[in-house]
Amino acid sequence: MLQAYHGTGNRRKNPDRFIRIINIIVFMSIVLAVVIFLIAFSPASHGEFLGVRNLERIFGEPLQKNMLRTAFYLMIAQFCLSAGGFVLSMFYHKRRSDRYHYSLVVFGALSLAGIILYMYFA
Repeated sequence: MLQAYHGTGNRRKNPDRFIRIINIIVFMSIVLAVVIFLIAFSPASHGEFLGVRNLERIFGEPLQKNMLRTAFYLMIAQFCLSAGGFVLSMFYHKRRSDRYHYSLVVFGALSLAGIILYMYFA
């Protein structure tokens, strides 16, 4: 009788270095997306906070413009991080069991759309 070869099972016991790096990139991308959302949609980006002194004297220009510019630069960083993580994921995709992180594609597309909208309306 033939016996089943026991070495054909899943040989990966723990995620290796590249999988950990991609997971860290996904986590950083999620955190960066939350920060961009908080900056872009905070009350200060659309008007002044009540009870806070005029911040225009400190920053030299209206606070709305500074916060939206900060969100724009963070969207550029978000796009670069997402694109780099997806490219790394593509290079590592060697087995059928390997999966892509589609959140990197979604965050990259959203940040690219935000960059285009900022450049169109600014």
